[in-house]
Amino acid sequence: MIHLIVLAAALLHLQDPAGDAVGDGTLAPPTAPVYANASDFDLQSVTVTDDAKLTVRVTLGSLSDPGHLPNGFSNAVVEVYLDTGTGGAHALLPGSGLTMPTKRGWNVALRATGDQVYAVTPQAQGDPGSWPHQAATVDVQGNALLIHTGLPRPQHATVYALTGVYDPFAGDGWRALSTAVSPWAFSSDTQRAPVVDVLASGMNAQRRAIDGGQLVTFHSPTHGIGWLLLMVLGLIVAAAGLLLRRRVPGRRARRGPVAALPPPRAEEPQRRLPSFWDEMPPTEPSFLDELEEASLWPDADTSVARAAEEEAAAGDAPADEGVRSRTAEADGDRASATDGAGAGTEDGDEGGATGADDPLDDGDVAGPGDRGDAWRAGGDDPDAGGGSDPEDGPPERRP
Repeated sequence: MIHLIVLAAALLHLQDPAGDAVGDGTLAPPTAPVYANASDFDLQSVTVTDDAKLTVRVTLGSLSDPGHLPNGFSNAVVEVYLDTGTGGAHALLPGSGLTMPTKRGWNVALRATGDQVYAVTPQAQGDPGSWPHQAATVDVQGNALLIHTGLPRPQHATVYALTGVYDPFAGDGWRALSTAVSPWAFSSDTQRAPVVDVLASGMNAQRRAIDGGQLVTFHSPTHGIGWLLLMVLGLIVAAAGLLLRRRVPGRRARRGPVAALPPPRAEEPQRRLPSFWDEMPPTEPSFLDELEEASLWPDADTSVARAAEEEAAAGDAPADEGVRSRTAEADGDRASATDGAGAGTEDGDEGGATGADDPLDDGDVAGPGDRGDAWRAGGDDPDAGGGSDPEDGPPERRP
C-alpha cells in the first residue's frame, strides 16, 4: 500500500531487475566481510517524486554502514542522471568511465556517498569534474536513499543511474576493479569499467552498456501521472457502481393478509425402547407360577371336581355322577354357611346358625350336646338356616 502511494505521488518510476549486481556478468565480489552483502550495490528502482523541488528516491537491495559514515551508508557510490531536454553534457562525472547514449546529454547529475551528496548542472566551460557542486541532502529510509535538492522539478525527464564501490581515498570516489580476486574490490578478467550495476530493463542491456561504455535508455518507464489517472479512474468506477446500486429496485415487502401457518403435525407415538427383560429367553413355569394359577385355596367347585375325578379313577363311581353329587353338596354347604352367618349365635357355633323356625329361637342357647342336632334340624334347605357337613353325607330327616 505504501508502495502504491509512493508511485501515485511520483512523476517517474523506473524498475531494475533485482540480483544483477554483477557488472557485465563476469564480476566477482570482494572477499572482505564488510562486502559480504553484494545487495548493497544492487540497484532496484529510481523514482522522481512529484515534489516542488527535485527529489529522487533510489532503492537498493540493502544499505549497510560498516564504516559509520555521516550519511548512514558506507559501501556504495550512487549516481543519477536526468535528461530534461535539449543540450546537456555527454560525459558523466569522473569515476565510472561511461558516457551518455549517442545524441543524449544530462542536465542534472546527482552523486551520493556515505560522506557527501551533491547535484551538478552543466556549465559552458570546463569538464564535469570541475563544475561547481550544488547542495543536496540525503535521507536513509530502510534500503532507499531519498535525495533532496534545491533545483526545480523538471516536467519531463529521462533517467539513468549506476552504482559502484565507494573509495573515500580516491579523488573521484570510485574504486577501480581488480584483475585478481581481492578482499576490497570487485574483480574481473574482461570488464574494465568499475560499474557494478546499471539501471536497465534486463541483463543484456546492462552488459551492452558496461562493455560498450555508454548508458542505455530505459524504454519502458512507468510514469507516476499514469498511476494517478488509474486511481482516479478506479474511484470513478466505484462511485458509479454505488449510484447504480441505489437505482436497482430492491425486494418490496408483500402486502395483504398473512397466510395462516400450517397446522402442527400430530406427534408420533413414542416407541418403547427395548429393555433388558425383552432380551431374556423364555423360561419354564416354576412352582410359584403353578401355585398362582391353581391357588393354595381353590374354591369348592374345583375341589369337588378334583375329588370326583380321583374317585372315578379309583373305580368307586362314574366320573360324571361323582362330579354332580359333589357339586350339589358344595352348593348346599355354601348356602348353609351364608344363612348361618346372618343369624349368628352368641357362643360362635362353628357349624352354622338356626333359622326362624329353629326350636332355639325362644332365647335358649343350645348346649354343647345339642350343637349337632340343632345344625341338623335345619335340613338341606339353605333357607332354613342350617346345613350339612359334606363329609357326613346327606343329613338325616327326623319326624
